[in-house]
Amino acid sequence: MERHVGDRFGWKYILKDPVAFFSAPWLATMFDLQVVVLIRHPASYVLSLLKDARHMHSFASVFNEQPLLKTRFAPEEQRLIDQVVEIQSRGGLGSDMVFEAAAFWRLFYAQGLMYQQSFPHWHFVLYEDLARDPLNAFDSLCRKLGLGFDKNVETAIRRTALEADPVKTDHASHVKRF
Repeated sequence: MERHVGDRFGWKYILKDPVAFFSAPWLATMFDLQVVVLIRHPASYVLSLLKDARHMHSFASVFNEQPLLKTRFAPEEQRLIDQVVEIQSRGGLGSDMVFEAAAFWRLFYAQGLMYQQSFPHWHFVLYEDLARDPLNAFDSLCRKLGLGFDKNVETAIRRTALEADPVKTDHASHVKRF
């Protein structure tokens, strides 16, 4: 029903859920969604989890409680999942945060590569491109998605993604994390 109400008013919804990423084909089909996959550099991803460990997931709950998900991966990646489950079971979630985060990144992007091959109509965007030039990158993405990019959107991006630097005379503003 929400979808119908949103459609009637022209609303668009964004689902940002790393674990739901593994269900993206089902979600896209079930709810007629356009999919945008945001690709982050592995070091940036690991650093973000080190800064806020609340975003680290239990591998046992993500992979072992969904046995069909685990079978999507190559044997070496399945062994990696088992290794992280073992580490987490001994020391708790985040006991070896760098290794766990790097492993999760590897599994996300192994899945992402499969998606790129299977769903060429999806949109794959580098986080660094959005951060480097947010106005142009979001304008381009909005056009691809059939979304408007007006002054309100531009203002929101400027307010959240760009920091004015009064010392600079050119318009290449500093980018802050968004």
